[in-house]
Amino acid sequence: MEAKQKKKLLGVIYLIVALYALHNFAIYFFFSDFLDQYFSKITLSIVYAAGAFLAIFISNYLGEIIRKFSNYKTLITVSIAQFLVVIALSLANYINLYTLIIFAVFYLTFSTLIWVSINIFVEQFSDNESTGSIRGAILTIYNFLSIATPFISASIFSYVGYSGSFVLSALALLPLIYIVVSSFKHVKEPVYEKKNLFEGLKIVAKNKNMRGVIASSFALNSFYAVISIYLILYLTETLGISTTVFVGIITPITLIPFIIIPYRLGKYSDEIFGEKRLMISGIATLSLVLVSIYLFNITTINPIAWIVLLFIARLGAAVAETENYAYFYRKVDGRDAGMIALFQNMFNVGFLFVSLTGVFLLKVFNTGLTTIFFVVGVFGFLSLFFISKINKNELKKEKHEEVDKKVSKEIRYEEIKKENSAEKEWQENLNKDKEVEIWA
Repeated sequence: MEAKQKKKLLGVIYLIVALYALHNFAIYFFFSDFLDQYFSKITLSIVYAAGAFLAIFISNYLGEIIRKFSNYKTLITVSIAQFLVVIALSLANYINLYTLIIFAVFYLTFSTLIWVSINIFVEQFSDNESTGSIRGAILTIYNFLSIATPFISASIFSYVGYSGSFVLSALALLPLIYIVVSSFKHVKEPVYEKKNLFEGLKIVAKNKNMRGVIASSFALNSFYAVISIYLILYLTETLGISTTVFVGIITPITLIPFIIIPYRLGKYSDEIFGEKRLMISGIATLSLVLVSIYLFNITTINPIAWIVLLFIARLGAAVAETENYAYFYRKVDGRDAGMIALFQNMFNVGFLFVSLTGVFLLKVFNTGLTTIFFVVGVFGFLSLFFISKINKNELKKEKHEEVDKKVSKEIRYEEIKKENSAEKEWQENLNKDKEVEIWA
């Protein structure tokens, strides 16, 4: 694929990412609060666990599905299915609880599959030397919508409740589907590798560098899970802070680090390759905040206190996420559907782990929600051991390789310029000789 076409399609992907983020964040931050109306915390945890498990199960075959039907057709199919599911969820008051559970599980599953498919396209249109800045730009766009969307969603929620936010989420998928059809229908896709998700796990088991980034991603996504499933319940139900304040004020402000960090940090990664130490600092920061909520029994209802705490935690999360993406996607290319599915499914692995932990602690030990925060924080600290094993020498080697490639390109560019200049000069001399012959 030509560089000009890649650049154009990458621009289209940026728009698709924005639409997906609008779809996702229109309901992401209050989905557990929505389900809490109908189900106990145990059932709610089981719903999240089922959605995560189904996404992981399907993702194991996603590489084979995409290899057979193409990433384009897969993305279109799943997006249409998700549109129908979200519309059904907007009518939750008119369907029975068993059907609601099924749609909730499908929603969680399809959301992951869409994001995996989008990331496969991103990798196809990216160059290795620009991985950090491209991934940083995508995370910036994605996370900008994570701030802007809750404001819109909270406004709709205050007037018409959850159903309005679900409709907003569904409507965002319509232009996404249209753009995918109009832009990618005739794009020639690579021959995808046959690796599935579990074969990817075998690769990770044998490679300490990949183990490190997967451990970091697991800790990060466990943090996201505990925030989206249980923190909102802790603040709104246990402490009594309103859902509108949480979604419309606390959440947007505390997500600011995801706007100001990814792009600049991604460019920094391209130039310096400092992923390892930044992964460690990011995971350590968010883990410390989670553990602190439990150890210090933080029960304040002051929104400013929670803004400060969650801002610090998400600052660490933004750093870790950017470095996870920059490091991982430098290791794979667009054909590695199985590995990409594995990496993106760490979101579901995190949610599965946190959901099952919640069921175990709430049902067996009858603990409070803050105990779940503590357990997730402890696992975050444990993940630092694996992250610390990432080979520094390999990072330096990669840096030198990227520099060598860049220098080679510059040298080749200068050679081409000289060749073109020499050819132009030769042509001019030839024309002069012809003119002399004519006059003679």
